[in-house]
Amino acid sequence: MTHCTTHHRLCADDPTPAAAAPAPKRLIHIDPSTAPPHLSLIETRPTPSPLPYTTLSHCWGPPTSPAAAALKKTVRANLAAHLAHGIDFASLPRLFRDAVAATLMAGCCYLWIDSLCIVQDDPADWRDHAYHRMADIYARSHFNIAATALADSEGGLFAGEGEGRRLHACEPGAGDNHLALHRHSAAALAVPSSHPEDPASPLLQRGWVFQERLLSRRTLHCTASELVWECRERTWCECGDLGESGSGNGAGGAGDGDDDDDGDGIGAVAQRRSTKIQFQNMFEPGATPRSLLYDWMSIVTRYNHLQFTNPSDLPFAFAGVVQKVRDRMQDSGGRYVAGLWTADLPRNLLWVGKKKRLDHEKGSRLYPVDWESVGRGPPSWSWMWYAGWPGARSAHYYGYLERVEVDEKAVVDLDRIVCETEDGNPFGSVVQGVLRMSGRVVQGRLRAGEPKVVPKGFTYSHVREDAYVTFDKFDGDLGFPFGTDCYLYVRDSAGEEIEQHVTCLLVGHERERGGAYSKKELRFFVLVLARAGKGQSYRRMGIARWPKSSHVFSGEAVAEVEIV
Repeated sequence: MTHCTTHHRLCADDPTPAAAAPAPKRLIHIDPSTAPPHLSLIETRPTPSPLPYTTLSHCWGPPTSPAAAALKKTVRANLAAHLAHGIDFASLPRLFRDAVAATLMAGCCYLWIDSLCIVQDDPADWRDHAYHRMADIYARSHFNIAATALADSEGGLFAGEGEGRRLHACEPGAGDNHLALHRHSAAALAVPSSHPEDPASPLLQRGWVFQERLLSRRTLHCTASELVWECRERTWCECGDLGESGSGNGAGGAGDGDDDDDGDGIGAVAQRRSTKIQFQNMFEPGATPRSLLYDWMSIVTRYNHLQFTNPSDLPFAFAGVVQKVRDRMQDSGGRYVAGLWTADLPRNLLWVGKKKRLDHEKGSRLYPVDWESVGRGPPSWSWMWYAGWPGARSAHYYGYLERVEVDEKAVVDLDRIVCETEDGNPFGSVVQGVLRMSGRVVQGRLRAGEPKVVPKGFTYSHVREDAYVTFDKFDGDLGFPFGTDCYLYVRDSAGEEIEQHVTCLLVGHERERGGAYSKKELRFFVLVLARAGKGQSYRRMGIARWPKSSHVFSGEAVAEVEIV
């Protein structure tokens, strides 16, 4: 802590005057003069200097679990009592009591816990925090305490005695004809080491925690075996295995991404690199509009791996991150619409949906949802829609997007984009979205399964896709495989396969890379669209990547489509 506060430029206190950067609306004041400490819920007022406080990141537990039911909360019925008489220390779960102790050990007397400092049954207070306060609450805290190993509030922050694996110290000794090692049992270390990207940690699987971790200047991860320190410049652990520095050069993570669907998405090789440090790189002077876009795609990809008890919370739990990125991008990012930035919208549209594996009857095929039954919500062109679909595993941006050149005919009419949110806030729940895009289009028919014949240049992973498109301009057996975003049975009541007409719009193409990659292996990147009900609008069915050598768009005319 001392090293970070003394030497880390990126972790320094915000120079904004306290009056312009007020404390959280409510804080828990800890009076250490009593035993146990007296806790008061206070409503803050402007002060000449910022109040030093800590924050707590934690899992509430499943909604129906005893831990979640017993979680101490502030609600409208007890708000006045909490403000007037304080909060009984003994009534708090063990996690909260440990957070109080950690706050005092750090020399702070103020603590912010979401369940106690936000009125949980007051929608106006909840939205006020989600939209306007969360980013600053975590960014201005002295440090964030993360209960990384806990699935609810019943456990303690710190690993108990003997929970680590004992490592015995040894000293060499010498005799006339041999060497001896003498074991001493005084030293014990917790191994193996932990990592703040560990997907097995209960806390790090939760969507709400993502922005808490990214926005905090410093986070102390309390893992099952050790403490891990993560700030804007460094990552350290007790065992010494971690010692990562931020690059500070604003370079994006996209260049480390995978070339194919089989990887984990854009920046996949960089998964061991701290997402927090990558996020911080976006705010360095050397960041370019292009690197900002790819860092954004990497962060979105990682966010899409996380879990929500209520999928409708997805935009709210990301609002603080969006606000910070918007301030950084300023004019270079354009307008924020349903999780995408208009400054490079065609490339933003090239996310790939990864479906869960579903069991289904032998011989039946699964394919996009029945759009007639879909209500209001995010548009199909946004990863936010996909992230909220129950059959989705995650939405990815892949590293090959750095090599994609947007086709000169692929143009989005930015003046006619519609993005309607529930309450008018651009970071809120999207209830409707429309964009109009022009480009080279070709009409085809979508079929389930694998084609009999595929064009040259397809890799094995492409042939394994769950659907393919045929075109009148080619032989009837020639099919172009691609992966659909979603599932739907595509046989009618008589068991006959339903034919789906689709419009394929060319978004971009891959640049030559040289080396082992020939021109034949370069690809088109295509939006596959189908009519949305009986109207003239289209909905996205997926992204296709087809060999340029197939000439599927040769001689095709330019048309405009409306995508909802």
